Amino acid sequence: QGRQYLILFLDLDNLVARATPVNVNYYTASRDHTDVEILSRQKSNNFECYVGNARVETKVWGYRKIDLRTRRVFDMSEFSLPPLNYLTRALWITIPLAIVNRVIESKCHFLASIHAASHLILHSIRIHIACDRQDIGCVCINMNRKREFPLRLLVFDKNPGGVGIVDAVLPRLYEILKTALE
Repeated sequence: QGRQYLILFLDLDNLVARATPVNVNYYTASRDHTDVEILSRQKSNNFECYVGNARVETKVWGYRKIDLRTRRVFDMSEFSLPPLNYLTRALWITIPLAIVNRVIESKCHFLASIHAASHLILHSIRIHIACDRQDIGCVCINMNRKREFPLRLLVFDKNPGGVGIVDAVLPRLYEILKTALE
């Protein structure tokens, strides 16, 4: 709603936060890792695309301060919060080894390419399906990864239980992928 607040006190056990209004030239964004564990899957078409139930775990381990005018990060801090876990729905496309080889042979950075493709698909979904950035997320492989990930492009409903976005994506997947490619 266009108002800025500074959190002065946070009690996670009692779900209490105290904040005071402020007027500063920055905003904060979380530094986190999100992992998606597939619990069940149904093959959805002739290529390696699946939908299913998933468990999402997000671990927030810090934040960035970002300048409102330039959008540049000017400070970072670390802290620890308990992980956020919930069940939801996911859709993923397995990346065939032939594609992996083509990307590597083209001298492109493979992990950067997968990261970019994940964001392209995520933003293309928002063009075709009525939702906003808080409703759907993607798993992005960090170029400096220290954890192993399956070779896949994955999007998930960011609401516990899912609200049907990935299921709405499925019948429109071809046109969403076409938009991402364009």
